[in-house]
Amino acid sequence: MRIVFNALALPEKKTGGGVYMLNLLKKLKSICESEGSEIIVLLNSENAFHFSELVSNSLSLYDCGSLCRYRSFRILWEQLFLPVLCRKLKADILHSPGFVAPLMLKGVKSVVTLFDTSWFSHVETHQGFKSFYFRLMIPPTIKRANAIIAISESTKRDIQKLFNVQSEKVAITLLATNGKVYNDKPADDALFTSLKKKYRINDPFLLYVGTVEARKNLQRLLDAFLILKEKKKAEQLVFVGKKGWLVEELYHRIQKEKLTDAVCFTGYLPDDEVAELMKRCSCFLYPSLYEGFGIPVLEALSCGALVVTSDCSSLPEVAGNAGFLCNPLDTKDIAEKTEFALNLTGDELKERRALAFSQAGLFSWEKTAEETYRLYEEVLKG
Repeated sequence: MRIVFNALALPEKKTGGGVYMLNLLKKLKSICESEGSEIIVLLNSENAFHFSELVSNSLSLYDCGSLCRYRSFRILWEQLFLPVLCRKLKADILHSPGFVAPLMLKGVKSVVTLFDTSWFSHVETHQGFKSFYFRLMIPPTIKRANAIIAISESTKRDIQKLFNVQSEKVAITLLATNGKVYNDKPADDALFTSLKKKYRINDPFLLYVGTVEARKNLQRLLDAFLILKEKKKAEQLVFVGKKGWLVEELYHRIQKEKLTDAVCFTGYLPDDEVAELMKRCSCFLYPSLYEGFGIPVLEALSCGALVVTSDCSSLPEVAGNAGFLCNPLDTKDIAEKTEFALNLTGDELKERRALAFSQAGLFSWEKTAEETYRLYEEVLKG
């Protein structure tokens, strides 16, 4: 079996979708080697460095040219030229891990990953053109695809409800964490000291990790932090992640209310630095309004962090009994659940951290890759 894997949309600084692509490919190449199959990864000049260590007997790279790093050109190229390339490469399956697949694909089976349905359920939290494009292209993509991959039970339900898709067409492959960084790597005192100095982080601190954007509910998170600060339960809130859309109001508010010492923005950080902060934080907060999965929650759990997250969408699936679930629309509830977590001591604290490690251990990229490969086989047979 020859699989073409479209990774053109993977940015230089990866977020959830990029984490999925890279870790899935790492595990898929081993399965393909044992099964006598082959993966061809499509990339561009901007993201090629992500894949250099993945090349093997079963995984090869195909550079689609420097112009494919630009969204407008890539969108056009994927629709007009990718179907031709798939036939040229004699592909059996095209896996499109980013919501949209070529509509004129013929003679090649199509598998598409949908990370969430926020383009339809939370339109106001997305950029204009990007939102328009996905709202236009996702419905026909779903109709023409041979199989859809959802990354949680919640996402599968949303897909079926929104697009009237048969259950058999939607497969669930849960995500995981990079165990070498989050699970297995011990705390590094020197690295933590360096991070504190560089970003002026005060210990203890509350932590958020993810794109800094409206959908993550950061205004209410800040409100909850201020409640805790007034009660002397927290002194600093640290935001880790690249700047997204509709966040200027948050930055302006922090400046206006003179919170620059109490609120820290580090920007995008590499995985080892993120993991270090997760291992050291007093509590990890992720009250997002909607998530297809929520990898940062799982990463925090795998570091043994106390986690407060939303009681909606996929987040209860990810957090399980290890997390403290809150109503993301209720600032007081976010603050109360965080305060409860911060008040844990002794055996209760140890038990909660043990629950976190146990919950994180239920997820693995090996399982994700195995289920994905078996789906390829089913699609090819069908």
